[in-house]
Amino acid sequence: MAATAELQDIVLAAMTAANLTRPEDSKMLEGAEAPIVGPGSPLDCLGLVSLRRFKRSRVTAGIETAGAA
Repeated sequence: MAATAELQDIVLAAMTAANLTRPEDSKMLEGAEAPIVGPGSPLDCLGLVSLRRFKRSRVTAGIETAGAA
């Protein structure tokens, strides 16, 4: 269960970071129930790539931090 919460935190942080680069009228809703793809999601294919990039950077930073401990 802790891994699920940790993953959710990573995705939510990536959504927040991605929203910083998006215009006001195309920002994603942020939350566990927010649509990422499909109906209700403001993301196009480039938006999904951007979200994945932000998520990957968060995961990589977490792995590097864990390895340094």
